[in-house]
Amino acid sequence: MESIEAIKRTTEELTQQIIADRLARGLPEEPPPAFLPVSIAAILGGRLAPLRQVVVKYAKLVNDSGKLISIDVSKFDGYLSDLALMRQTVEGA
Repeated sequence: MESIEAIKRTTEELTQQIIADRLARGLPEEPPPAFLPVSIAAILGGRLAPLRQVVVKYAKLVNDSGKLISIDVSKFDGYLSDLALMRQTVEGA
């Protein structure tokens, strides 16, 4: 088991890697603050319902079989922009 100090070092290293990646892509070090009102997130949640059904079914299959099952995730590409927006939901708004 890792010590707390080792976990802190790993966390700091990963944080620095994320910052370096953002800078390499021409982005600021820190992501912008969340901006999406919860009411819009609720609409996105409805649009993401079909994806949720697939993910829940996949999780059940994995759980029942005890192993990962290879699937074609390219079918989820249509949900990526909604998922990215969902991450920008303002908490408590």
